[in-house]
Amino acid sequence: MFDELLKLFQAHYPTIFITLGVATVVCGGTWFISNKYHHWTHRIKKSEDDCSKISTQILPQLTSINTSINNLVVYLKTKDGKMDTSLFRSFSPIQLTPLGNEILEVIGGKSFIDAHLNHLIADIDNFEIKTALDVQNASPIVNNNYSSNTDFNSIKNYIFKSPSYKVTTTEGDVFVNLDFNTIINIMGIYLRNKYLDLHPNLNPNDIPTLVNS
Repeated sequence: MFDELLKLFQAHYPTIFITLGVATVVCGGTWFISNKYHHWTHRIKKSEDDCSKISTQILPQLTSINTSINNLVVYLKTKDGKMDTSLFRSFSPIQLTPLGNEILEVIGGKSFIDAHLNHLIADIDNFEIKTALDVQNASPIVNNNYSSNTDFNSIKNYIFKSPSYKVTTTEGDVFVNLDFNTIINIMGIYLRNKYLDLHPNLNPNDIPTLVNS
């Protein structure tokens, strides 16, 4: 039997060697490709995990930075010294004039704050309030942060459609310019008063009692 196998091998050894060679190359190539595939799959998966970790760490920081910048912009706008004297009066502390209160009511600012008062008050608390001035500084920032609320759209639409508010006086019609910053400040004074009504201990004794709107 061995002789028969030897004769068979001698007769077909070229084919056998070629077949074995091809099989070896195919197997070796398959192993190499498979090894590379798993290697790159692992690297891609690791890169995805690393990107996910970076995203998880950076996105909250970017959001926080964006919020801080927005708050800073609002704060600086409230300190630009351009408050309309027809709307605000420097009465220790700053209060709304009758016209300011009228606009607050007409644009829906008063009803918005009243409807969302609990949330707005809670957001002011996040500023670690120590004084009445802290409340005054925080109030327009909180209002600005809530301006993305759907209920605020009617206020923004009013400003868009009526950038000037007409006031009829004995001397004729007077137009008061309304912009987003002005409205935020008007609402800020009202919100400040609401907060201080709930925290009378923050009111210094040497200034007049707050005027309730």
